[in-house]
Amino acid sequence: MAITITNKADYLLILQLNDGQSVYLAPGESSSAIDERQLNGNEKFSKLRSGNLIATSSAEEENAAASSARAGADAKPAAGSAEAASPGGPKDGPQA
Repeated sequence: MAITITNKADYLLILQLNDGQSVYLAPGESSSAIDERQLNGNEKFSKLRSGNLIATSSAEEENAAASSARAGADAKPAAGSAEAASPGGPKDGPQA
């Protein structure tokens, strides 16, 4: 499974992977997909994660979030909401 890492710190983070390569992440930057085997048992990765300096997401989590967002876009407004109450447009707005 692939994991994406996002730097939540306000400084550059450098993470050495299990194969010896390093990932450099500027503040707010996300990595490309990293094979989970590169992070298993990686002490620095564990410290960064437990220190809340990085956020992680897997391809499965991203797919689930995207599906949820699409489902929300298809949902109808709740009864009694402003959207349901004024199908002609915004309240006090121009009407045809």
